[in-house]
Amino acid sequence: MKALIPTRLAVILYGIVMVLFGLIHIVHADIMVAAVPIPGGKIWLYITGLALLLAGIAFIINRYVRLAGYLLAFIFFWSFYLYIHHMHLKI
Repeated sequence: MKALIPTRLAVILYGIVMVLFGLIHIVHADIMVAAVPIPGGKIWLYITGLALLLAGIAFIINRYVRLAGYLLAFIFFWSFYLYIHHMHLKI
């Protein structure tokens, strides 16, 4: 049973980081909008910030953790794909 305590602590810390990233996306959307490679950049920042915030809360309260993890992985993959595609078009 002691092996689960460090794992749960790591998940909680990861959740806190995701909540902070979500808040940063929402609060500093005006600054970050220049880095968004698709039209409607500010709304995408708010959507991503909300998703990060909700996923972090799910990790912290230990509810819907698997779903939150899969959706967060999808968001990370999609953001990476858009970034690479945007960099390819700039070259």
